[in-house]
Amino acid sequence: MKTPHTMLPLRIQAIKRRRLRERVEALEDGAMLGEVNWGQAIEGTLPSTKSTYRIVDKPFKAYLRGLHRLALGLPEQETELERQSRHKVVSQEFRNMLLN
Repeated sequence: MKTPHTMLPLRIQAIKRRRLRERVEALEDGAMLGEVNWGQAIEGTLPSTKSTYRIVDKPFKAYLRGLHRLALGLPEQETELERQSRHKVVSQEFRNMLLN
């Protein structure tokens, strides 16, 4: 059975999203096995009397988030409203953790 020409672009997009989902899962598995740092890291020595350390961003988590959004058919970068709602949820979870 052949795919109708009108459905072909939709099928191609679905295949691309499936491949992206598989890639995200493979990268997450590899990161867990390889103990890859997901977010931020501290470079330098702690504690210290001088500020010889700094907090640096590790872009792996942002890269995975972008791939995951592409796999869902969303734009790679989140909108400002999405970012604010995500930060609100994270802040609420952190607040609940501190209170409990």
